[in-house]
Amino acid sequence: MGGHRSHPVIPNTLLFVCTGNTCRSPMAEYLCRQWLGEDSGWEVASAGIAAHPGMPASSLAIELLARHGIDLSGHRSRCLTSEEIDRARLIVVMTEMHRDVIGQRFPGALKQVQVLTAFGPRSGGLRDIEDPMGGSLSAYQRTYDEIDALLPDLVLYLHQQFGAARREKRGKS
Repeated sequence: MGGHRSHPVIPNTLLFVCTGNTCRSPMAEYLCRQWLGEDSGWEVASAGIAAHPGMPASSLAIELLARHGIDLSGHRSRCLTSEEIDRARLIVVMTEMHRDVIGQRFPGALKQVQVLTAFGPRSGGLRDIEDPMGGSLSAYQRTYDEIDALLPDLVLYLHQQFGAARREKRGKS
Protein backbone atom coordinates (compact mmCIF):
# COMPACT_ATOMS: atom_id res chain seq x y z
CA MET A 1 0.00 0.00 0.00
CA GLY A 2 2.56 2.48 -1.07
CA GLY A 3 1.09 5.60 0.40
CA HIS A 4 1.13 8.71 -1.73
CA ARG A 5 2.83 11.56 0.07
CA SER A 6 1.40 14.88 -0.86
CA HIS A 7 3.90 17.68 -1.16
CA PRO A 8 3.04 21.11 0.15
CA VAL A 9 2.25 23.65 -2.48
CA ILE A 10 5.15 26.05 -2.77
CA PRO A 11 3.93 29.51 -3.66
CA ASN A 12 5.37 31.54 -6.45
CA THR A 13 8.13 33.67 -4.99
CA LEU A 14 8.73 37.29 -5.91
CA LEU A 15 12.12 38.51 -4.71
CA PHE A 16 13.03 42.19 -4.43
CA VAL A 17 16.76 42.96 -4.40
CA CYS A 18 18.74 46.08 -3.51
CA THR A 19 22.17 46.62 -1.98
CA GLY A 20 21.87 46.32 1.81
CA ASN A 21 18.28 45.07 2.18
CA THR A 22 17.46 47.75 4.75
CA CYS A 23 15.66 50.42 2.68
CA ARG A 24 14.41 49.94 -0.89
CA SER A 25 13.85 46.19 -1.18
CA PRO A 26 12.13 45.86 2.23
CA MET A 27 9.87 48.81 1.40
CA ALA A 28 9.03 47.17 -1.94
CA GLU A 29 8.48 43.78 -0.27
CA TYR A 30 6.07 45.07 2.37
CA LEU A 31 4.23 47.39 -0.02
CA CYS A 32 3.87 44.64 -2.61
CA ARG A 33 2.37 42.30 -0.03
CA GLN A 34 -0.37 44.89 0.46
CA TRP A 35 -0.94 45.30 -3.26
CA LEU A 36 -1.14 41.53 -3.80
CA GLY A 37 -3.26 40.67 -0.77
CA GLU A 38 -3.03 37.57 1.37
CA ASP A 39 -4.58 35.10 -1.05
CA SER A 40 -2.53 35.92 -4.14
CA GLY A 41 -0.53 32.68 -4.11
CA TRP A 42 2.70 34.70 -4.01
CA GLU A 43 5.37 34.73 -1.37
CA VAL A 44 7.12 38.10 -1.39
CA ALA A 45 10.66 38.37 -0.03
CA SER A 46 13.70 40.62 -0.26
CA ALA A 47 17.48 40.38 -0.07
CA GLY A 48 20.56 42.46 -0.71
CA ILE A 49 23.59 41.90 -2.91
CA ALA A 50 25.85 43.29 -0.14
CA ALA A 51 23.67 42.87 2.93
CA HIS A 52 24.91 42.24 6.44
CA PRO A 53 22.50 39.50 7.56
CA GLY A 54 20.21 40.25 10.49
CA MET A 55 20.26 44.05 10.31
CA PRO A 56 16.96 45.83 10.95
CA ALA A 57 15.42 48.07 8.34
CA SER A 58 16.62 51.65 8.51
CA SER A 59 14.85 53.67 11.18
CA LEU A 60 13.51 56.15 8.61
CA ALA A 61 12.09 53.33 6.47
CA ILE A 62 10.38 51.93 9.58
CA GLU A 63 9.03 55.36 10.50
CA LEU A 64 7.79 56.10 7.00
CA LEU A 65 6.04 52.77 6.51
CA ALA A 66 4.46 53.10 9.98
CA ARG A 67 2.90 56.36 8.77
CA HIS A 68 1.28 54.30 6.01
CA GLY A 69 0.05 51.60 8.40
CA ILE A 70 2.80 49.07 7.62
CA ASP A 71 4.95 47.52 10.34
CA LEU A 72 8.49 47.08 9.02
CA SER A 73 10.04 46.76 12.49
CA GLY A 74 10.38 42.98 12.27
CA HIS A 75 12.36 43.02 9.03
CA ARG A 76 15.91 41.64 9.14
CA SER A 77 18.28 41.90 6.21
CA ARG A 78 19.29 38.89 4.19
CA CYS A 79 22.10 38.40 1.73
CA LEU A 80 21.17 37.20 -1.74
CA THR A 81 21.92 33.48 -2.06
CA SER A 82 21.71 30.91 -4.81
CA GLU A 83 18.86 29.24 -2.88
CA GLU A 84 16.81 32.43 -3.01
CA ILE A 85 17.63 32.86 -6.70
CA ASP A 86 16.47 29.28 -7.36
CA ARG A 87 13.19 29.76 -5.46
CA ALA A 88 12.28 33.04 -7.14
CA ARG A 89 9.90 33.02 -10.06
CA LEU A 90 10.69 36.71 -10.61
CA ILE A 91 13.52 38.84 -9.22
CA VAL A 92 12.90 42.59 -9.18
CA VAL A 93 15.94 44.81 -8.65
CA MET A 94 16.14 48.50 -7.86
CA THR A 95 18.96 49.40 -10.30
CA GLU A 96 20.69 48.22 -13.45
CA MET A 97 23.80 47.72 -11.30
CA HIS A 98 21.91 45.19 -9.15
CA ARG A 99 20.88 43.37 -12.33
CA ASP A 100 24.51 43.35 -13.53
CA VAL A 101 25.79 41.97 -10.21
CA ILE A 102 23.21 39.18 -10.26
CA GLY A 103 24.21 38.41 -13.85
CA GLN A 104 27.85 38.12 -12.82
CA ARG A 105 27.18 35.99 -9.73
CA PHE A 106 24.28 33.91 -11.08
CA PRO A 107 24.40 34.06 -14.91
CA GLY A 108 21.52 31.63 -15.32
CA ALA A 109 19.22 33.89 -13.31
CA LEU A 110 19.21 36.86 -15.68
CA LYS A 111 16.14 35.59 -17.53
CA GLN A 112 14.05 36.11 -14.38
CA VAL A 113 15.49 39.53 -13.38
CA GLN A 114 13.72 42.82 -14.07
CA VAL A 115 14.47 46.35 -12.91
CA LEU A 116 11.44 47.70 -11.01
CA THR A 117 11.15 50.74 -13.26
CA ALA A 118 10.56 48.45 -16.24
CA PHE A 119 7.02 48.04 -14.94
CA GLY A 120 6.22 51.74 -15.09
CA PRO A 121 5.15 53.58 -18.22
CA ARG A 122 7.38 56.57 -17.50
CA SER A 123 10.86 55.16 -17.88
CA GLY A 124 11.09 52.11 -20.10
CA GLY A 125 13.19 50.46 -17.40
CA LEU A 126 16.08 52.89 -17.76
CA ARG A 127 15.72 54.76 -14.48
CA ASP A 128 17.04 53.42 -11.18
CA ILE A 129 15.28 53.67 -7.84
CA GLU A 130 17.72 55.81 -5.84
CA ASP A 131 18.99 54.65 -2.47
CA PRO A 132 17.68 56.92 0.32
CA MET A 133 20.21 55.55 2.86
CA GLY A 134 21.75 58.43 4.75
CA GLY A 135 19.11 60.83 3.47
CA SER A 136 16.25 62.64 5.13
CA LEU A 137 12.72 61.42 5.65
CA SER A 138 11.76 63.29 2.48
CA ALA A 139 14.33 61.21 0.53
CA TYR A 140 12.69 58.07 1.89
CA GLN A 141 9.28 59.47 0.97
CA ARG A 142 10.42 59.99 -2.65
CA THR A 143 11.68 56.40 -2.78
CA TYR A 144 8.44 55.14 -1.23
CA ASP A 145 6.38 57.14 -3.74
CA GLU A 146 8.40 55.82 -6.69
CA ILE A 147 8.09 52.20 -5.55
CA ASP A 148 4.39 52.54 -4.71
CA ALA A 149 3.65 54.07 -8.13
CA LEU A 150 5.31 51.14 -9.93
CA LEU A 151 3.77 48.28 -7.97
CA PRO A 152 0.32 48.32 -9.60
CA ASP A 153 1.94 47.63 -12.98
CA LEU A 154 4.10 44.91 -11.44
CA VAL A 155 1.05 43.28 -9.87
CA LEU A 156 -0.76 43.49 -13.20
CA TYR A 157 2.25 41.83 -14.85
CA LEU A 158 2.18 39.03 -12.26
CA HIS A 159 -1.52 38.56 -12.90
CA GLN A 160 -1.08 38.44 -16.66
CA GLN A 161 2.06 36.30 -16.73
CA PHE A 162 1.54 33.99 -13.78
CA GLY A 163 -2.12 34.26 -12.79
CA ALA A 164 -1.65 36.20 -9.54
CA ALA A 165 -4.72 37.85 -8.11
CA ARG A 166 -4.82 41.60 -8.62
CA ARG A 167 -6.02 43.58 -5.62
CA GLU A 168 -6.58 47.12 -4.59
CA LYS A 169 -3.94 48.36 -2.20
CA ARG A 170 -4.80 47.62 1.39
CA GLY A 171 -4.00 49.71 4.42
CA LYS A 172 -3.70 53.42 4.93
CA SER A 173 -2.15 55.69 2.36
